[in-house]
Amino acid sequence: MPDILPNEACSADITTVAETDDFLLINKPPGISVHKDDQDAGLVMLLQSQLQLQELYLVHRLDRMTSGLLLLAKRKAVAAELGRQFAERRMVKFYMALSQAKPKKKQGLISGDMLKARRGAGS
Repeated sequence: MPDILPNEACSADITTVAETDDFLLINKPPGISVHKDDQDAGLVMLLQSQLQLQELYLVHRLDRMTSGLLLLAKRKAVAAELGRQFAERRMVKFYMALSQAKPKKKQGLISGDMLKARRGAGS
């Protein structure tokens, strides 16, 4: 599968992980918005144009500075079905945060199933 080049503001390539007649799964780098913002075209618009697709629907989203796998549907009915599967927890998302330092208490809350690291600290 070919790489998909993002707009000039994004330094990393957007790569296709999987593609079918129904969906597109990409590896989104940080630094690109999924929706149009200011003067930059959004990721959905870029992909739609570069892949010459008439329709492309976000099944879920990732923030501009977040990288990871992003699922997009090629038809509205497929987007609705995939969204339903997420809502019914038949599909799950996993998030992993990497940090060089332990966040300060005021920076937010990390909750959920965390693995124990050395000395019993959550990782």
